[in-house]
Amino acid sequence: MATGALDANGIWQYGEDDSNTTFSALLNRLASSVSTALGLIKNNAKGIIATTAGGTSGKAYYGLASAQTIGAGVSADITGMSMTFNAVAGRLYRATFLGYFDQSSGSSRYSLMFNDGANNYQRIVDSQVSTGWPRQGITESHIFTGSGSTTLKIRFFAIDAAINFYGASNASYQSKFFIEDIGAA
Repeated sequence: MATGALDANGIWQYGEDDSNTTFSALLNRLASSVSTALGLIKNNAKGIIATTAGGTSGKAYYGLASAQTIGAGVSADITGMSMTFNAVAGRLYRATFLGYFDQSSGSSRYSLMFNDGANNYQRIVDSQVSTGWPRQGITESHIFTGSGSTTLKIRFFAIDAAINFYGASNASYQSKFFIEDIGAA
């Protein structure tokens, strides 16, 4: 056997001509185990990805800058809650929206939508806000695949009563939107 070499994952595989010849079999078993583990890690989640968010390139998430009210019976994009990134074929992504809001009066039904750049629905969540709660919080996610330039945005439909989203002036309750690479598809 010749001198060792790096395997496909960058792990040294010892050869009989290496200086550690008496341990080469044991070292190869160890290196093979590490190499297998690294191969699995390479296909796992990569975490929050950099996107073009709210006009800022390279942001991993976007927090709502200013408070926004969506009137009763109105369907509207939540300002700035739009992200564009280069999706890699064969990867899974999770878009998550953390929204904090209150309602102007009474209880209200609403629809939260994850839309693509052409405003086609990718996921819709319908729910109801109870009266008497000054602050409401929602967390919704959408898992998807893509390839190339991909845009995803948050749209909200306040069915019965106006909804008021909190912005940066209320940092503890600022609405946020982010996209994560969660692994191989």
